[in-house]
Formats: sequence, C-alpha cells, structure tokens
Amino acid sequence: MNSRQIFFALLIVLMATIVTSSHLNLDQLTKRRNAQKDKSPSKEKKRRSQD
Repeated sequence: MNSRQIFFALLIVLMATIVTSSHLNLDQLTKRRNAQKDKSPSKEKKRRSQD
C-alpha cells in the first residue's frame, strides 16, 4: 500500500469513529431531554394540587 491509500484508510476510520460517537451522544442527549420533560410536568402537577 502506498502512502495515499494508508492516508485514506485512516481518514475513513476516523470519520466512522466520529459518526458513531456523535450518534451515541445524540442518543444520550435526547434521553436527558426526555427525562427533563418528564420531570417538569410532574412538578407542575404537584404545585397545582397544592394550590
């Protein structure tokens, strides 16, 4: 393999790593957002029931 092929092979591996890691981070962020949305209405319900 010449240096150009090695360079492109490493570039593809790097891009694949970035794509998979960003996908996992997006999943975690959406789970956190959904958890926060679930928590906020419950607080509002408790406040309404106390009033």
